[in-house]
Amino acid sequence: MTPDKAGERGRGSRTGRPLCLLLSIALATILVTLSAPSQAANPWRVATAPAWAERLEVDTTVSSEADNSASRGAEVLLQQRDVRFEGSTALWYTHRAFRIVNESGLQAASMLTWEVDPSYEQLVFHSVAVRRGADRFSRLRTENVRVTAGDGTLEHKMFEGTQTVAVVLDDLRLGDVVEYEYTLRSNDPTLGGRVALSETLGSSQPTRRLHVRVALPPHRQVQWKVHLPQGAPDTLEPRVETTPEGTVLLWDRTALAGETPEDDIPSWYASLPYVQVGEFASWREVVDWATAMYGQAAEPTPEIKSLVSSWRKEGNDDTQIISRATRFVQEQIRYVGLEIGMGRRRPARAGDVLRRRYGDCKDKSVLLVSLLRAGGISADPALVSTSIGPILTDMMPSPGLFDHVIVRVAPGKFAPYWIDPTATHEGGDLDRYHASSYANALVLRAGVAALESMPEPAPESNSITLTETFRVQLPSTSDAAELDAERVYEADQADGFRQRFQRQSADQIDKYYLGLYTSIFPRIEKLSPLERADDRGSNRLRVVAHFKIPGFWSWDAAENRHSVQLDSSLTSEVLKQPGAASRKAPLQFDHPLLAVHRMTVEFPTDWEVAPVEENEASTAFSFRHTTTYANKRMEMLWEVRSKKAFVSSTDLLEHASSIERARKHTSTVLTYKAPAPDGIQWPTVVGLMLLAPALAYGVVRAWRWSPAPATQPPQPGLEKASIGTVLVGFRCLSGPFVMLSNLVDFRWMLSTAQWAGAIERMAASRWAYTALVAAETTVQVTLWAYSVVVALLFFLRKRSFPTHFTVFNLAWPAWAVADYFLCSLVPVDYEIDELFNAKTMSSFIATFLFVMYVRTSKRIAARFQA
Repeated sequence: MTPDKAGERGRGSRTGRPLCLLLSIALATILVTLSAPSQAANPWRVATAPAWAERLEVDTTVSSEADNSASRGAEVLLQQRDVRFEGSTALWYTHRAFRIVNESGLQAASMLTWEVDPSYEQLVFHSVAVRRGADRFSRLRTENVRVTAGDGTLEHKMFEGTQTVAVVLDDLRLGDVVEYEYTLRSNDPTLGGRVALSETLGSSQPTRRLHVRVALPPHRQVQWKVHLPQGAPDTLEPRVETTPEGTVLLWDRTALAGETPEDDIPSWYASLPYVQVGEFASWREVVDWATAMYGQAAEPTPEIKSLVSSWRKEGNDDTQIISRATRFVQEQIRYVGLEIGMGRRRPARAGDVLRRRYGDCKDKSVLLVSLLRAGGISADPALVSTSIGPILTDMMPSPGLFDHVIVRVAPGKFAPYWIDPTATHEGGDLDRYHASSYANALVLRAGVAALESMPEPAPESNSITLTETFRVQLPSTSDAAELDAERVYEADQADGFRQRFQRQSADQIDKYYLGLYTSIFPRIEKLSPLERADDRGSNRLRVVAHFKIPGFWSWDAAENRHSVQLDSSLTSEVLKQPGAASRKAPLQFDHPLLAVHRMTVEFPTDWEVAPVEENEASTAFSFRHTTTYANKRMEMLWEVRSKKAFVSSTDLLEHASSIERARKHTSTVLTYKAPAPDGIQWPTVVGLMLLAPALAYGVVRAWRWSPAPATQPPQPGLEKASIGTVLVGFRCLSGPFVMLSNLVDFRWMLSTAQWAGAIERMAASRWAYTALVAAETTVQVTLWAYSVVVALLFFLRKRSFPTHFTVFNLAWPAWAVADYFLCSLVPVDYEIDELFNAKTMSSFIATFLFVMYVRTSKRIAARFQA
């Protein structure tokens, strides 16, 4: 019933406490029985409602809003809570009524349950009834009440002494109204008679009326603070009444739609509004309260001093002592908690913990503090919260906010260490303790008056690197593909998997790693034993699995090809798409986390792979993906780096869009189509043969054509060669070779297989592409033949040379421009912008200069007129 209990159980699953032997469980159970005889008391009784409880009437009429309750199973007609104090005893009077609206609600209403700690709590029933129309049937009978041990305490070695009280409701029907009243009396001995509680001001179910009344004890400095979920429409400040009995806070709300908690919310986020009520005016008072209970528990005993002295002989450095003491408490002191009465918050003495070799978080922290103080090292216990640490600074000071204890170590000149003595199988050096995921801590040291902020861990403090190497064969062979999968866990990831390996057998671990791939490759088999290497000093755990994959390729009959999809399951698991496009609550995101996936595919032959580089980011993560190819190897990299642990509702749309874009790059499809039988592409050969006569005719006409001689004879001596003439000659000589190299690029047209592949890539535009290629080939052959003619005319000093030179050099760039526009209309499957790169443009300029020189030079005119 108290906040600290729920937190303690939740913490058990987070810190990975080791399993205890059955003998230790039996021993602890005996200790519970001997140390808490009050548990034999009945946790419940029946009595009339207290006079101070202002019982409200229930409106049982069926409203038009009843259908809105169908998804929740019930419509709450009244939720009344009346809280007051009698000395150090807190009393919660509850009056609740709800209507069952469907089968799921009928099932849920068949049993009412409460969890009670008889050592300081008692449940007082006033009435339990079922209303059916005008009839009212009592269900509060002794034979209907069951008492069992509290759930879940033994699972995490927590012996809390709680009991579950259940009332079984018989003869329930759809449409019935269940109504009950009770008072919970609680005198928490750990609070020293002070007030410290919280009360919910909302409901997760549709509620017709919510009435909360808190009567503060008079003549005491009791404060309150209302906390609202993000985006709440009002302030929910109470109506404050002053009565002879003291100040009364009152909330009366109607027609609540019900706020069902959304999925994947941060642990610190409250979906419902609530009010804190407390008598602790400052964090200093909470520190004073805690240190009074801790007292002299950490005082070093002779046995503790002797143990630390032996460690000093092995290594005198303070950091060595801190490491030794931490490992000793984490590994040698078993986790068993006796959370009964004062034992819920008061630690055992350090000497007793050392002697019995077990304890809970308080006990283990006190022992670690005692060991370090015995070694002359400053250390103190520190209260933390495993769930609401990031928002502790916004809370009203209260002991109930904390559910865990760790140790703050201040080793002189170094930054403080934050050590969790309940964590087991941790690796690495002390630097890992400079940061903490608990966010804020209350250090139990005299004079402390505020929370201390702890540095947030970097993504690298929780990292995993997956390196996969696929060796694939062509589908035409019967050989299986092979896969080597190496996973390197570092920091927190290494701690977690180290614990897993301690709890599981080798066969279970083998099945786990094989199971990571069976959904992708159903026929996958283990090729050789799993390899494991644990470097605990650097906190690096390496696991390598070797597999073979028969049937690696899948046949796609529709596409007439083989294919296989390779996914980055590591990063796609991190980048989960939010379930809703909009939400009120923030979205939890894994943080800190660094996930790196490297994949190599080794091909038996050359493969067509396009390079890729993609980057995405949101407020919560950054994503990077690259693909490269060289020497029959495709290398892919995926990396996700977290930025923070949640996404606000205002950033959700941008975050979801970033994830959607990133997830498009978390998989790659490889395809293979067997090449068609190769041969001579006879249509191309025939086309060239048909072009030959026309080409020969054009060459002869160009060769025979001769312009009339100039009317004025050239000046003597100008016909001799010059530098300009030599350059023109070099350009004429190189022309046929340049045109021939262009023709070589079209040699694939002579291969039936290559032609079929090119046409297939063009899909719908294949006929236009065929016409374009035919035109390009025709022009290239014509230009090559023309370039040969121009070169011969230059060396034979024919009068027609200047004209042919001009026509040829203008025809080539003119065709380049025309080809560019034709390619953009088809379109083609290659980058047409390459036609107009810087090199091409410089060639155009050179062509223009040569033409201008030949047309205006007197030496050229004299040389080809002589």
